[in-house]
Amino acid sequence: MSLSPTARTFPSFSTPSPSPSLRTRKRTMADFRALTAAEVIEHLRHPAPTLILLHKRPDADAVGSALALRLWLEAMGSNAYCICADELPEHLAFLGAGLQESLLQDSVPAGFEGARVVAVDTASPAQAGELFPMLEGRVQLMIDHHGSGTPFTDHYIRPEAAASGEIVLELIRARRGDH
Repeated sequence: MSLSPTARTFPSFSTPSPSPSLRTRKRTMADFRALTAAEVIEHLRHPAPTLILLHKRPDADAVGSALALRLWLEAMGSNAYCICADELPEHLAFLGAGLQESLLQDSVPAGFEGARVVAVDTASPAQAGELFPMLEGRVQLMIDHHGSGTPFTDHYIRPEAAASGEIVLELIRARRGDH
């Protein structure tokens, strides 16, 4: 795959080897599973470096749900880092602590090589912007409330939720046992 000279890359990241059944073809929507809340919690409860991907031109839901997910993962022992293809809009800049504002080639801290990637409030690959080609095949989980999106990995989509932040809160409460 050739990248344009302006494309950003993660030079030290390695794409995990796909399972034997998927080595000969690219995964399609038929390969992706709709997960239950319990399955999402089981996946996230194991401490691991985690990149949290939010959509380009981030809004308050994307930023808030990404930060909430980051804090929850850190409380469970994971090292987490939020990434976005675009800078935060000025009206959300006060939330910048804990969310890097512009993904630069060297902005992802050490220790995230091979990290799991969780997309939040990102309904399709196009919404991830220029980050998607770099992370394609690495996103392990998609948490979203947009029922009209295009799942690009295993997903927990709740179109009846008003926002992805509501879903993250639901997962936190379910993990704590106070539904």
